Amino acid sequence: MTTVNKIGAMMTSIIRRLLGWIKARVGAALSGDRKRRIAACIAACAVLQRCFANRHRILAWLLLKIFRRVLFVPKGDFEEYAHLRRGKIDYVDEKNWAAYPGKHSSAELLPFRESRLPESERRADCFFVHPTGLFCGPGWNQTTIPNAQADEQTNSWMLTGQASAFNGTCRIFAPHYRQAVMTAYLADKVNGRKALDFAYGDVLAAFTHFLSVTGDRPIVLASHSQGGHHLQRLLEEVVDCDPALVRRLVCCYLVGSRIPLDKFQRSWKHLHEGMAEDDHSGAVVG
Repeated sequence: MTTVNKIGAMMTSIIRRLLGWIKARVGAALSGDRKRRIAACIAACAVLQRCFANRHRILAWLLLKIFRRVLFVPKGDFEEYAHLRRGKIDYVDEKNWAAYPGKHSSAELLPFRESRLPESERRADCFFVHPTGLFCGPGWNQTTIPNAQADEQTNSWMLTGQASAFNGTCRIFAPHYRQAVMTAYLADKVNGRKALDFAYGDVLAAFTHFLSVTGDRPIVLASHSQGGHHLQRLLEEVVDCDPALVRRLVCCYLVGSRIPLDKFQRSWKHLHEGMAEDDHSGAVVG
C-alpha cells in the first residue's frame, strides 16, 4: 500500500469515528436551530468523507476538464466541419508524402559515422504511418496538406526518431494524412471515432499507391500511436485477406498501440504474433 493510500485510509477511519461520536452524543439531546446546525455539520463531514474516498476519480475528472481547456477541443460535431475536408489526397504527387524514395526527408538521417545505403540497394520497402502530431485545429481532423503544425512534428520527431530506423534496409514511404486531432481520443468518443475513420481513408489510399509502385518486393509496415490504430485496421481489411500480401510482409511493427492478443484468432487468420528474429513472413510485433 502506498503512502498516499495509507494516509487516505487513516483519515477515512478518523472521519468515520468522529461522525459516530457526534451522532451518539448529540443526536437525542438537541433540538431546534442548534440541532439543525449540528445536522448540517454531520452532513458536511459525510460529504467530505465521500469526496476523500473518491479522490482519485475526482482528480481524474478535474484533470480531464483542464486537459480539454488547455488542448483544443472542437466545439462542433464532426459533420459541421465537412467543408474543411473536401476532396481526396492524390498520392501520386510526392508532395503528399513526408518520405518517399528519391525525396529528401528526415527519414534518411543516420547516426554519427554511419554510412548511407543507397536506396537502389535496399531489399525491402517500408510503409510508415506516423503518430498524432496535430494538437489543435479548426475541426476534428487535419484539414490541409501541407500543415505547418503537423509537418513540424512529423519531420522533426517522427521521421527522425522512428522511420529512420528502417533506412538501413528499406526504402521508406511515409504518407501525410489528414490525421485526427489528439483530443479525438479523449474528449468525445462519437466524433473521435468519426475523425479516426476519416483519417484511415487517407492511409488506405496511400497504401494502395504504395502497393502499386512496389511490385512484389518484400514490405515492412511500421507505425506508432494513431498510426498503429490505422495499421491494425489495414491489416484486417487489406493484408490478412490477401495471402500473397501476407507472404510479402516481413513484419508489421505496431509500436505504442494496444493489440488484443485474441485478434490473432478473432480477426487475423493468416497473420501471427512475431516470436523470433528469423520470423520473416506475416509477423506482427507490438
